[in-house]
Amino acid sequence: MKNKLSLCVIVGNAENYIARFLDHFEKIADEIVVVQACGNQEPDSTMDIAVARGCIIGAYWNNGHPARGSISDDPRNTWPHVDDFGAARNAALDLATGDWIMWADTDDVITAEDCATIRQMLPQLGDDIQGVLLPYAIPDDGITLHRERIWRRGAARWINPIHESLKFAPDVPMARFDKVQILHLPHGKRAASSDERNLRILRSIPDDELTSSQLFYTMQSERALGQIEEATATAARLCMAPDAGQPERYEAFLIMGQMSPDAATRSQLYLQAIAVDPARREAYAELAMESLKANQFPLALGWSEVMTSLQKPSSWWWNSRKKFYAWQGVQVRGMCLRANDRHEEANAIEANHFARHGAKISLLHATRGRPAMAYKARATWLDRAADPDAIEHIYALDPDDETIGPFVTCRHVINRGRGPVAAWNEAAWFSKGEILIQLSDDWEPPMHWDKLIIDSIGDTSKSSVLAVNDGHRTDNLLCMAILTRARYLQQGYLFYPEFFSVFSDNYFTHMAYNDEVVIEARDIVFEHMHPVFGKAEMDATYSRSNDSKHYKDGEKIFRLLLEGVSETGVFCSELHEGQFDSPHLAEWLKKNLDKTISVYDLGCGNGFIVNELIESGFNAIGYEGDPVDKSHVKHDLTTTLHVEPAQVVCIEVGEHVPAQYESILITNFANATARGALCVISWAVTGQPGRGHVNCLPPIEVIKKMTDAGLNYEKEMTKDAKKSITDLPWLQNTLLVFRKP
Repeated sequence: MKNKLSLCVIVGNAENYIARFLDHFEKIADEIVVVQACGNQEPDSTMDIAVARGCIIGAYWNNGHPARGSISDDPRNTWPHVDDFGAARNAALDLATGDWIMWADTDDVITAEDCATIRQMLPQLGDDIQGVLLPYAIPDDGITLHRERIWRRGAARWINPIHESLKFAPDVPMARFDKVQILHLPHGKRAASSDERNLRILRSIPDDELTSSQLFYTMQSERALGQIEEATATAARLCMAPDAGQPERYEAFLIMGQMSPDAATRSQLYLQAIAVDPARREAYAELAMESLKANQFPLALGWSEVMTSLQKPSSWWWNSRKKFYAWQGVQVRGMCLRANDRHEEANAIEANHFARHGAKISLLHATRGRPAMAYKARATWLDRAADPDAIEHIYALDPDDETIGPFVTCRHVINRGRGPVAAWNEAAWFSKGEILIQLSDDWEPPMHWDKLIIDSIGDTSKSSVLAVNDGHRTDNLLCMAILTRARYLQQGYLFYPEFFSVFSDNYFTHMAYNDEVVIEARDIVFEHMHPVFGKAEMDATYSRSNDSKHYKDGEKIFRLLLEGVSETGVFCSELHEGQFDSPHLAEWLKKNLDKTISVYDLGCGNGFIVNELIESGFNAIGYEGDPVDKSHVKHDLTTTLHVEPAQVVCIEVGEHVPAQYESILITNFANATARGALCVISWAVTGQPGRGHVNCLPPIEVIKKMTDAGLNYEKEMTKDAKKSITDLPWLQNTLLVFRKP
């Protein structure tokens, strides 16, 4: 077989990866060679799976292992991992029989399309081409680099025990396939054991034999393991190494800056990075952020201006952080603009960038009292996204939270309500994405979580809720709300606004399953790092959300939502406690109603509107089927109302009245409205879910019924009201203003 391709891979105990790996790569290879190199560990089922899938198998043993023909006291024989990656890879290479050799790791993936492209392109290469470089994306590090991935058998062998590389003859011709990609996609976070392994191998190399590349990786592993003094010393040594390249020296100065506890030293080190390469954005972004921390806002703005003036390079260094030329650069610029009171400009550049990239997902991040956790969560979610440019992140902040200072320069909203439910709803109202995700500080997303969600939902124009796994629960509770904008608009809110925190997800779950809009995707795991699962310590924020009062109130609201509506649509009085209100609507009514004429608030609920009007000097009277406030008049609006004509307000009532009583309600509106006076109502639109929604109607039908009853539709006043009222988003669809001629 001409152009036979052998894929060579070395494995430790990789039973959690090997099947996925083979599923992806068997489409490209004519044979797959799997060599196990797991140190002194007891082997797991990895090789059994490889054999069952038809792989050629082999084994590599560490120095000192009896299988190598001798017994010694070499400490490498006790290591729970391979001692020489280069030697292990050569063991796999020696078993290959293909014309072409390819390597990959078990936590890499590749698309079927890219497999086909590579197989189509290989036969087109000239006989002089000895190897092929392919892009290798490493999301955890935020980089994509080109690595020698495929080579003719006999053209290269592996060197170096760690961070191994292929050694070709000098100046051999190489090809580059830029339109394909291999993606490094491990499960969850990078394990500390990987850095411990790497550092153990690196430190086994004699100090005077360490190359600049090995110094670079030593610095990275030391930093990852929290060995800051050692990492700083290694970075300084790297900067002085005669064979250190420009990108390695640049990163060494950046890393030393990031590790330094002293602000002035950090800035000096970032300036030294700029001296190494003034055309890269990363160090300017660091200086901008340093200036923000020091409240030097004009200086921060200046650094961000220099950063954004640098265009994308024609070619990238292997360690270039491309995100600073994309979403991360936009965020840094936006933060600096807000710090200098240029909020509209910041919002505009972020919104435009989001829109240009498809406006796919809005992360609605309610946070309180945990700035470090919140900031880390934002970085984690965006760094692990496949397409962070198509994601907007919105902090929802409590005005009484003394820790919100660092976040007011980020894209954010201020919670005008009470508790996390109000905060999430505020962020949802501000958002623009096709998919909305409820976010808090304590969720761990998988790599490329956005692609997983988008692929699972499919058509985002449909009303859908995605059910994912929180890593712990086995019931059907939707602990993380993931929904399409169509579902959000159908509901009129993210969470039912009467909740403070607990039980909001119970009702969200109940309504999603009741409306049959749930897409099951429990194979996608977003781990909830919550104290109840032993993943975190209880703090003031957790205690506030889960205290006994909010638990009892939430449980009662949930029960009443399911049980507390009469057959004529009357709500029991308990349902009105903590009812969601619209201060914006109250203000609009104060400006547009006539103080010389009485006002009837029909179905006044907890009395918010009628009380606001009374406090502003109106003669206002509330009517309710089961009043909370005994000063309100008890009346079921499905029976005839006998009053002197005046002005009428009726919010969130019509949809609760069964169709057989609808004409009585509308007649009450008409008879209670004086000539020349306003009648302001809302009526939930068709398909809008909610507690006791039994008679939702399209606005055009409500307008016709009201017109037939003798009331004229005030189109311009309705537009003005909707424009003025933004605190309850569903009123944008449901509010209508009429006048009796």
